[in-house]
Amino acid sequence: MRIAGIVYDSIVDGIGLRDVLFVQGCNHRCAGCQNPHTWNYDGGYEMTPYDAALQFKDSNNDITISGGEPFDQPQAVIEFASHIYRQNPKKTIWIYTGYLYENIEKFAQQIYNLQAVVDGKFDKDLTKTGLLFRGSSNQRLIDVVKSRAQGKVIEYELEMNEDE
Repeated sequence: MRIAGIVYDSIVDGIGLRDVLFVQGCNHRCAGCQNPHTWNYDGGYEMTPYDAALQFKDSNNDITISGGEPFDQPQAVIEFASHIYRQNPKKTIWIYTGYLYENIEKFAQQIYNLQAVVDGKFDKDLTKTGLLFRGSSNQRLIDVVKSRAQGKVIEYELEMNEDE
């Protein structure tokens, strides 16, 4: 698994206190991306999915996988999530991806504790005040649990109050 880095105790990468695994490598290369250092597939460092999961073993925080592009290495991400689930089945996972959910759903279905997917390429021309956990308004914050249950994409409806 190619990793760009790890951040602990994030409050901006999903609901609640989260630990974030940033994967290395991204083919989307969105203009205005906040993580362009994660684009190069030769950057970062190698770690097995098991060893990556061990980095979060002593934390009670939920997990976010971001990047780079997690679904450019889907099997490693699925394996990492499986190890997280075995460590603590109550930990939820959020994933940020430039792909549309419909195009990565077969991989997402293999991640038992996947709670949310933020999908779609970042578009700097569609940034908007008040978007929570998304960079641009074209990106969807998908409730994976409800989507699986209803057999169609169901989005969270989270908007920040402009007065906050």
